[in-house]
This record gives sequence, structure tokens and C-alpha cells, in this order.
Amino acid sequence: MAMSKKLLDLFNEQIKYEYDSRNVYFGMESYLRDLSWDGFANFFHIQADEEMVHCRYFMEYLAFTGHKWEMRALDEQTNEYESVLDVFKKGLEHEKLISGRIKKLYDQAFEDRDYHAMKFLDWYIQEQAEEEDNFSTWINRIERAKDGPGMTILDQEAAARTFVLPTNPPVKPL
Repeated sequence: MAMSKKLLDLFNEQIKYEYDSRNVYFGMESYLRDLSWDGFANFFHIQADEEMVHCRYFMEYLAFTGHKWEMRALDEQTNEYESVLDVFKKGLEHEKLISGRIKKLYDQAFEDRDYHAMKFLDWYIQEQAEEEDNFSTWINRIERAKDGPGMTILDQEAAARTFVLPTNPPVKPL
């Protein structure tokens, strides 16, 4: 399938951002493990795993459409934060950044009248809405707990989170 050079470049750039996202979340995990918030650390480890799946779907879509993907240089990420709440707030900021990038991809696909790419990106639009909502919910709960005993309960809840592959991937796995 034909894809404009501009859209292909944006897809390759998104692959880089998905890898960067994985590393953002690994940095958050590192910070939280250092503070012995192992449940919250698990939350971000799962986030990192999800980002790798998102990255893989972009790669598979490019292969499916007859294009090669590029492995671009990754940005260095931090593992320094102020608190558990700060980590989650930074996580929400990051998800909003990724949402903006997905919308930019979608806008280019729309401009190019690339309906296959738009259909593929629909999954990411929904996924990003869910991610932003998830982070907002955790932020509200952490703010209510205010470093009290409720934080331990939230940490235990986050520890129970497991990684599950999406049941409706946007592209057939290679």
C-alpha cells in the first residue's frame, strides 16, 4: 500500500516515541522501587510493557503495508521525581504528549486520504483516551490518600496489576 513520505516519517518517529515511552516508564519504575513502593513500580513496569506492544504494532503495520521501519536514536530519560504523586502527574503529562502525537499522525493520514492508516490509528485514539483517564483516576486517588495509610492500600492494588495483551489489536501480528 502506498503511504506518503511525510506519513511514513511520522510513523517512524512514533516508533521512536513508543520506545522512549517505555524508557520513561522504566525510569519511573526505578524511582518507585528505590522508595520501596513496589506496587506502584509494578504499575509502571506494566506501562513499559504496554508501550513495547504499541511500538510493535506500529512496526507490524509498516511491514503489513510494505514499508520498512527505522530505529531512531532514543532520548535519555530521568529516574528522579519528587513523590509518587509527581510520578503519576508526569505520567499523565507524558500520555497527553503521546495523544497529541497520535492525533498528528491521524491528521496527516486524513490529509493524505490514507483510510487504512486512519483505521489503524483509531485503535490508538481510543487507547490514549483510556490511558489519560486511567492516570487521572490514579492521581485523584493518590491525592485523597495524602501519604496516609491509604497509600499502602493503593500500592497493594497497583501490585496486583498484570500485563494483558490487547484482545483487539489494530493490526494482525506478524
